[in-house]
Amino acid sequence: MPNLQDLNNKPWTREQAAMFFSDVVKAEPDLSRLSQSVLQGFTCAAAGAVGAERFQELARVMRKKEVRLGQDQLSCLLRMVTLHGIPQDWDTYPQDLLLFLSPSDYAGNCSQFFINVGKANEDVLPREAPQRQQLLLEALECLGIPGTQINQTNAEMLGWLVCELDGDYIRSSGGTLLKDLSQCGSFLPEQEEAIRDVLSSGNTIFGPPSAWSAFTLSELSGLIPVLGPSILQQIPKKAVTTWLRNFAWDSHLSREEVATVVGGLLPRRHKRAEASAGCPADLEITKTMLDDELMPTNYMPEELLRACLQNISVENDLYLENELSKILTYPFSNPQLAVLKEYLDKRYPDGYPEKVLSAVGPLLPLLSPEEISTWNMTGDTLAALLKTQPSDSLVGAWPYSPG
Repeated sequence: MPNLQDLNNKPWTREQAAMFFSDVVKAEPDLSRLSQSVLQGFTCAAAGAVGAERFQELARVMRKKEVRLGQDQLSCLLRMVTLHGIPQDWDTYPQDLLLFLSPSDYAGNCSQFFINVGKANEDVLPREAPQRQQLLLEALECLGIPGTQINQTNAEMLGWLVCELDGDYIRSSGGTLLKDLSQCGSFLPEQEEAIRDVLSSGNTIFGPPSAWSAFTLSELSGLIPVLGPSILQQIPKKAVTTWLRNFAWDSHLSREEVATVVGGLLPRRHKRAEASAGCPADLEITKTMLDDELMPTNYMPEELLRACLQNISVENDLYLENELSKILTYPFSNPQLAVLKEYLDKRYPDGYPEKVLSAVGPLLPLLSPEEISTWNMTGDTLAALLKTQPSDSLVGAWPYSPG
């Protein structure tokens, strides 16, 4: 077996570390010498190598090294450290273990228990995991909340459990929960509907959507994907474009989520007649337009983009091709991306050239495996494409020649 220092210095994946974890634990008497990268390889199969008397030591070392473990690993570790009863010093163990406990298992009061649960890694539990709802019910009981109204103090104590509250709690609590909900990664449909109801009412510290600023959108960035056209179209366009230019790229929103904002900005009927008449002079596709990351906001509905691409000059057409990888990072809606794909298909009827292939990552959802199977790309181009937007389901359809 390689020496410990060599193992500690390598950035192992969890699966890689699991392959040699048992051997390392058997050979190393001082568990504190193991790196975070090695410790993440813990599995139930390694329990015999650790020994029952060393499990609590192992758990404490994992806490100090801030080791991230998965659900199965934590469940196993919990069983091992509680073999001889519930420890009284839970604060020295990985906080994520609390996700599998009840307040009655904790030496402190229930409020402190849920404050610590709020600091745990919520991603350990899948969105629909029953433990999430169980923890929420116990938290509401601990806080003595009889109805469905949550105040700011309670919301702070609930931490990420706020993300588990149903639509009734969201509506009853008004705008109190909005900033907390903005930190949630995803919502159930009934939660989304409740959030829209609260924001549409205007009875929050943010006021009605028609009075929002770019700063308001920055404060609510995590909720933007659920706003929908009915709310987006009430927000002053200047506020949205300022947010898109100055704040959107620093948020955790994906290109697709920002594109949702762009797609919902204007009622489609406003420009459809204009699009049918051809490309307006002020929307001619120029180098300046192609360099503007807010380009998608000027071409709604997508018929406008189609009309203007049909009239693009040879010079600007070449510039678009050369800058395609940058341009496709702009927040185009799916209908706009479909127009861009249509344009590329007509531009290159015999197949995309190598330099175009490396840039088409955002178009992958619109491409069929049959289309992709006709591509002939080098390994370098395939690597560039995978780097921009990997798609495991289509990898098998990508032929390439070594290069």
